[in-house]
Amino acid sequence: MITAPDSRIKSVILSNRLWVWVPATDGVFTALRSQSVTSALALTVSDGRLYMADGTDMNLSLPSGMTEGSVVYLN
Repeated sequence: MITAPDSRIKSVILSNRLWVWVPATDGVFTALRSQSVTSALALTVSDGRLYMADGTDMNLSLPSGMTEGSVVYLN
């Protein structure tokens, strides 16, 4: 049986980057950081800005529909 993808997971290609995000959900950021070996690919949205785990502002425009607290995987 094939199950439908989780509708909370959003994705878009913007400026030649793949953006994948989910609303703030307990454990998602920790799991992404663990799986990506704390790379800069696991990010969060705060005050309408995209931040690396160490607090560095990525200075990138966010895709439409990305909400405060979203957990982002950027490639």
